[in-house]
Amino acid sequence: MRKAAYSDYNEMFQKNEKMVLEYIRRSVHHRDYDVEDLTQEVFLVAYLKWEEIKYYENIPGFLVRVAQNKIKKWYDQKKMLLLDDEAFMDVLDQEYNSEDRPLEQIDMEVSMESTVSSEDLQILRCYYMYDYTAEEVAKRMELSKSCVKMRAARAKEKLRKSIHLALLSVVSAAGFFH
Repeated sequence: MRKAAYSDYNEMFQKNEKMVLEYIRRSVHHRDYDVEDLTQEVFLVAYLKWEEIKYYENIPGFLVRVAQNKIKKWYDQKKMLLLDDEAFMDVLDQEYNSEDRPLEQIDMEVSMESTVSSEDLQILRCYYMYDYTAEEVAKRMELSKSCVKMRAARAKEKLRKSIHLALLSVVSAAGFFH
């Protein structure tokens, strides 16, 4: 009979929990509750299959594979709204054109649109407002993943400079440099 890789399930859990947790955390963008739930689901599978897997040579690899499957199912269940979904775009359009928004927010959005292209602004919204991955944004916008990442980085830098200049003009107008 082959020798078990770990003396028992608890030892395996203690030695692999942090690795699985960090792997899932990177994959689901640091959402702590979801990270904990998915990690528990991975180890539940390991627990239920313990008699079978305790002789595996690469149990950490097995755990990562289970984590990958759990993450895929999590994204499927999450049912992220698609950019090309007409109903979703209508909701965004209504939200964007709502007259209930404060003037400061409208001014900020107009300023952002004058700083970066609407397509680059859409990339940033997908990343930061809707938590899409670079791959998902690339697929939806029919661009390469590296192109999406580069455009997002450039757009952020343009916005950062624009904000910096706006703050300087406010501080200067207020007379802080006299």
